[in-house]
Amino acid sequence: TTLLASWTHAVPYDLGSPTVVSQEVLDVFGAHGFGHVIYYLVQFATLLILYTGGNTSFNGFPFLANYVATDRYLPRQLTKRGHRLAFSNGILVLGIVSLSLIVVFDARVNALIALYAIGVFTGFTLAGAGMVARHSRTRTGRWRLGVVLNGLSATVTAIVVLVFLIAKFTEGAWIIALVGPIMYWGLIRFHRQYEREAAAFESNAGKSSVAIRMNRVIVFVDGYDLPTERALLYAKSLNPYSVRAVHFDIDPAVTKRLEERWGQSGTGSEGISLEVAECEDRRVDRAALELVADAVRDPDVFCMVILPRRGFVSRLQRLLHDRTADAIAGAVMHVPRTATMIIPYRAMRRRLGDREVEEPMGDEVTRGGVRETSHLEADVRLAERSVGSVPIGGVVERQFVEVAGRVRAMAIDHEAGVNELHCVLADPSGSITLVFQGRASVPGIDRGTRLVVKGTVTTLRREAVILNPQYEIVAAPHSSA
Repeated sequence: TTLLASWTHAVPYDLGSPTVVSQEVLDVFGAHGFGHVIYYLVQFATLLILYTGGNTSFNGFPFLANYVATDRYLPRQLTKRGHRLAFSNGILVLGIVSLSLIVVFDARVNALIALYAIGVFTGFTLAGAGMVARHSRTRTGRWRLGVVLNGLSATVTAIVVLVFLIAKFTEGAWIIALVGPIMYWGLIRFHRQYEREAAAFESNAGKSSVAIRMNRVIVFVDGYDLPTERALLYAKSLNPYSVRAVHFDIDPAVTKRLEERWGQSGTGSEGISLEVAECEDRRVDRAALELVADAVRDPDVFCMVILPRRGFVSRLQRLLHDRTADAIAGAVMHVPRTATMIIPYRAMRRRLGDREVEEPMGDEVTRGGVRETSHLEADVRLAERSVGSVPIGGVVERQFVEVAGRVRAMAIDHEAGVNELHCVLADPSGSITLVFQGRASVPGIDRGTRLVVKGTVTTLRREAVILNPQYEIVAAPHSSA
C-alpha cells in the first residue's frame, strides 16, 4: 500500500474520505466499467477484514480475561459466566473501555488505529519473546532455529511498536506509554495479593486450633415484632448453652414498650431474659462488637449472633428504614469464633378492594418463579419422553410416582461404612433425592444427565427421597451442549 501510494500520489484526507486505498484502486483500475466493479470489491473486502479483526478482538477479550483471571492476574469477577453462559463481566468491561475511547478520541479512526496497531504488535512481540524463552528453556529439536526466528520476529515487531509510539505520541499513543506500565504493575499486584491469600489459608487449612466446647447465642432485638419472634424461635431450636436477648437503650419509650411485651406466655420470648444495655454514644455497631467480643473471651466458646430484619418489597421502604442489622453484621464479623445470621421476614402486597395493603408472607415455599423453557436438545427429548410424569414439587409421601428431570447434584454418603449414592433430580417445580444403596456410582448417571424415574416417595431426615428407583437415561450430559 505504501509503494502504490508513492506511485499514485495518494494522500490521506483530514475528513478520512476518500481513503488512501480507494484512491489507489481508482488510479490503478479506473472508475468506469470493470474498474468500478473492482473498486467496490476492494472496499467490501476491506470492510470484511476490519470487521473480522474487530469481531475477533471483541469475542476473544472476555475469554482472554477469563484465562488471565484464572491465573490470578485479574479480579476473579472476570471468570464468572452469566445467565447465557457468556463472560458477562468481561463483555461489560470491554464495552465500557471501547465507548470511553470512542468518546475521548471523538471516533477519529486516524487516532484510534495507532492504539490498535500498538496493541496488536505488542502482542506479537510478547509472543515471540515468550517462544524464545521456551526454546531456550526446553532445548529440544531444532531449538536454535526457533530462537533465531522468534527472536527476529520479536525484534521487528518491537521496532514497529516503537515507531508507532514515537510517530503517534501526540495523537493518542501517549495513553499506551502511560497506561501500559500501570496495567503491568496492577497485574503483578493482583497476583501477589491472591498468592498471599492462598498461602495464608492453605498454611492453616490442616490446623484445628479452635476447640469449640460451648455455643452461645445472642439475639439483638429492637422491637417485638414478627421478625423478632421468628429469630427467638430459631435461637431456641439451636439447643445452645445459653440464649441472650439484647436490646440497646437508645429510646426509653421504645425500651419500655419492649419490656411490657416481653416474656408473654406462648411467645418466642418466654423463658428468655431481656438484657437492656446502654449505648451512650448511639453507635450500636460498636456496642454490639464489644458485647460479642466479651462473650467469646473464653477460647472454648463460639458465639452465634442472630439479627432479625424486615425485608423490603419496594425501594421506598429501603429509604424509610435503616439497615442497622447489616451494620452490626459488618462489625461483628471481625470478632474471632463468631458467626452472624440475619433472619429476614418479608411482607407482601395485595390489593384489597380499591387499595393496596401489606401483610406478612406466609410459610409456603416458592422456588423463585418458573424458569424459561429450555430449547436444548436434551431437554426437548426429556419433555417428549416424560409426558406421563408428575411434577416433582407435587409428590406426596408413600406415593408411587413417575418423575423426570435433570441430575443437578451428586454425593456419596459413607455412613455406617456402606456407600450410598445420592442424586438430586430437579425439574422446574422442585427437586427430590434418589438414593442408590450400596453403590458409589451408577453407569451413565452423572451431573446433567436427564432421567425418567419410577419409585415410592419416602422421607429421609425430613427430605423427600426415592430409594433404589427404577430409572431410564433419556440424555447424557454431553448431549445438552
